[in-house]
Amino acid sequence: MKPVRSLTVLLSLQIMLCCGLVIAANRMLAKHFVTMDVYQSIEEEMRTGLAPCAGLIENRAEFLTCYRKNNLQNASRYLSDAFLICGLQSPPPENDDSHLCQQIDPAQVQWLPSRHSDSYLKRFFTTVDSRPQWSGLRLVNAPGSPAVLLSKDHITHFLDRLWGYRDNTLIIVLPFILFLCAMVALLAIRLMMVPIGSLEKSLLKLSADNFDASDIVYSRFKEFNGLTKIYQDLRVRLDESFRKARNFTGYASHELKTPLTILRGSTERLISQLPVGSPTQMQASQMGEEVERLIEITNKLLLLSRADAKVLVEQREDFDVSGFLETLVEDAAAFQEDIHIESDIAPGLVWHCDPVLIKQLVHNLYSNAVKYNRAGGRIRFELKRSNDGLTLSLSNTSARLSQEVADHAFDRFYRGDPSRSRSVDGLGLGLSICQEIAHAHKGTLQFQVLKPDTAALTLRAPLHF
Repeated sequence: MKPVRSLTVLLSLQIMLCCGLVIAANRMLAKHFVTMDVYQSIEEEMRTGLAPCAGLIENRAEFLTCYRKNNLQNASRYLSDAFLICGLQSPPPENDDSHLCQQIDPAQVQWLPSRHSDSYLKRFFTTVDSRPQWSGLRLVNAPGSPAVLLSKDHITHFLDRLWGYRDNTLIIVLPFILFLCAMVALLAIRLMMVPIGSLEKSLLKLSADNFDASDIVYSRFKEFNGLTKIYQDLRVRLDESFRKARNFTGYASHELKTPLTILRGSTERLISQLPVGSPTQMQASQMGEEVERLIEITNKLLLLSRADAKVLVEQREDFDVSGFLETLVEDAAAFQEDIHIESDIAPGLVWHCDPVLIKQLVHNLYSNAVKYNRAGGRIRFELKRSNDGLTLSLSNTSARLSQEVADHAFDRFYRGDPSRSRSVDGLGLGLSICQEIAHAHKGTLQFQVLKPDTAALTLRAPLHF
């Protein structure tokens, strides 16, 4: 048998895995597109920031102060310290890095036209092995004017720092993100399981007695209505099958009663006409016994058919169950010499029931206790009042009992150990009938193995139903 897995856990893990993949894909795509956008944005910010400060370009400190003032909300403000100003007329300060301008090969410099028609700045672009190294701007109307350059390495380093901050923040909040994903997954699964839970409750209440009841609530979601319809169709087909089976049993029992009654009468007349003790009369007697057996089977099947149709109880009246059991115990003690009869019967207990069926139930239990008992064994009757009901228990000694007997005791035509059942008269219907009688009186009948050689049948039922 394959191990059973939890759908809730499986879906939760899959949703969390999907969230992780979405986060990773988002980072990769964001890093690609954001990097491209930042390069373009910085160039645009340099254009808008250099225009008002172009007159201060000869003084680096004043120029950078002006630039930062005009770019308070822009990323290039944080890169202004890395600006390289080339082509100044005045000598640079000692700590200036304009000497790097001499490292730029003029042959690799390309001046590209501005993207903005109203701009008076030109873009500065250099390449090494087809890779951009510097980006910059200068005035359009002054070809020999200073140029402001920014190394691509500085922009890349700036972006790496930003992504490092972002990754560190993501690591901190990742457990909370996964927790929220798990909560969302559990909520989604709970909503998804509501219609399945409704169907499960309906299936748990389903039995052979209520196939005709339709109390399932259709889901508000069309995805589950197909499953609900399948269940409804299955319920209708099962109800039809059980109804036909019950009707067949009832019809067959009714149809068999008349020919069997005629056979019994004919057999009795034949036996009386044959010579007493002759082989022919003995064969006719055996035929009569088999006919009686068939009649008994037919009557029991008819009773079970009525029980399946919920019309088993025909009348209800007050029945002195204590007096009935006391009489039965006295008769049993007189006739059973090899079995010890014990009793503990509460006096004066009156049960509002169908007396005919209750007498049949008790006689079936007593008959089974005698059939499956052993020499020198015992049978004990107990009757007690319990709240608004009664508890009737009949226990008896027997051969060694297995758990299988307890599990299948009420199955129709089940007779326990086959090797032993051949020597015991019976049909395997007695306990099934007893159980149906108990259910018809809103009670329960329970089979228990008290000891390996002792069994007990306990009936619990309300005094009024």
